[in-house]
Amino acid sequence: MPKAGPWKDRLHSALTELGMQFTADAVEHSQITESNGELLFTTPEEFKLALNEKDILKVVQKVAGRPMRVKTTFGEGSVTQNLKPKPPQDDVSERALSHPEVRRFQEMFPDSQVRVVRNLKEQ
Repeated sequence: MPKAGPWKDRLHSALTELGMQFTADAVEHSQITESNGELLFTTPEEFKLALNEKDILKVVQKVAGRPMRVKTTFGEGSVTQNLKPKPPQDDVSERALSHPEVRRFQEMFPDSQVRVVRNLKEQ
């Protein structure tokens, strides 16, 4: 039985953990629906190379705990325009995003997004 939560979030997290960032980005910009035991991916054309079917099948099996069929269709880039990225939700990210210079940068570039914040003290 799959864990609770939307497919997109779970697949994106699993791909990120596996170090497959390009595929994770493609999943993030896709619409994913489940129908009759099959996952249907609708992905913008620009992510066609990043959405590797073998990688998707592997991560879907890991997340679902069982093999599932996957169908991918590529279409217009309208999906990316409707997405608003979620800001990171940890202490390091909150401190970084509250920094005055970061805020100024975000004001100057309103379409910019912060995807990952690393704590350089932990390296």
